[in-house]
Amino acid sequence: MLGTIGWKAALSGPLSRREMVRVRAFCEKMVGILRRNPRSPHPLPLSQWERGDHPNTLSGTIGWKAAPRNARSVKVSGLHFGFSLTELLVVIAIIGVLMSLLFPAVQSVRETARRNQCASNMRQLGLAALSFHSAQSSFPPGRQGDPTTANTWGFIVPLLPFLDKNTLFKKIDLTQPATDPANAIVPVAPLPILRCPSDTNMLDNSTDYPAFAGWTRNNYRGNAGNDTGALDSGGNETNNGVFRTNQRISIDQITDGTSATALFSEGVTGDGDNNVITSPGDWFVVAPPSSSRTDLYAALQSVTPSVGSNNQVSCAGAAFVYGNYFDSRYNHLMPPNGPSGVVSNGLDPFTDVNNGAQATTASSLHPGGVNLVLADGSVRFVKSAIDIQVWWGLGSVAGGETNYDDR
Repeated sequence: MLGTIGWKAALSGPLSRREMVRVRAFCEKMVGILRRNPRSPHPLPLSQWERGDHPNTLSGTIGWKAAPRNARSVKVSGLHFGFSLTELLVVIAIIGVLMSLLFPAVQSVRETARRNQCASNMRQLGLAALSFHSAQSSFPPGRQGDPTTANTWGFIVPLLPFLDKNTLFKKIDLTQPATDPANAIVPVAPLPILRCPSDTNMLDNSTDYPAFAGWTRNNYRGNAGNDTGALDSGGNETNNGVFRTNQRISIDQITDGTSATALFSEGVTGDGDNNVITSPGDWFVVAPPSSSRTDLYAALQSVTPSVGSNNQVSCAGAAFVYGNYFDSRYNHLMPPNGPSGVVSNGLDPFTDVNNGAQATTASSLHPGGVNLVLADGSVRFVKSAIDIQVWWGLGSVAGGETNYDDR
């Protein structure tokens, strides 16, 4: 339309009556098109087009009056949007409140998933132990070999074929220690099934324990019983669980019942630094009146942890291949996530943990308790506040305990 009239004519003087009629007809036609087209921006009544109110009209009146003589450009006005400072602050505050509500929920869901994955790992370990029992008519010894030397192996090694690691098992020379060059590949073999996803500490600090640098860590431990685990003069272990030193226990010997006897639980890996106090995870030296279970239990209830290599041991879970207490076993002396301790004169607590009177406590980074595998293969989550009598009963294979209601 404007092309027909010509910009020069529109800008050079008043329009004739005929031209004004043509302009109005054009505007009415355009308004009709815009009203029918859903994509048209801001469809307006004709009266607003006539007044020049539409944001895309020429400045001034285009319906009945001509543009001014001195007009040299077309001005297009736009709509302006924005927020006040108060509105912005309110929005930020609302987002902050929502995040504070959602973040704990997301973390809780993630931890639940990690705990379930941990339970799945332990279930596989339990099935492997039961499969070994079906093949050998007993569970493997908790620690096999001379416990006073380095030539010992733990119960996890004979379970490897039942954990789909038969190729690795065939490369092991059980007549030689794990540190022998013939077994160099074994201690560092990756075994993700032995790691709890909630425990990300890989015992990377090897300052105090350089011998274990790079070895495969372990979070899962075999139940040795509810006693101290001290060795007598003949090398026999003072304990009553499934995984003892140089002893094979069969299901027939579990007279308390497989659903009332623990096979495995969890253990937090140590921090590897004897100058850092971490509980659970480290063993602390105590000096009770005697090395009996009751005296050790009482001493650990009021233990005051101290730093230094003479006061603590910090290498929990260092090597899955060994059957020592700080590597792959635990006992039911202290409740879950309670302190671990060793009766020692402070000269060699490292050795005392494995051969003396000690409490290696089940522990985890799952809030409120630990996963537990029973001798029937089932997995349960046991609260840290479990009744101590019940916890002791779950540790023995033939203690005659019957109070298993509070788990």
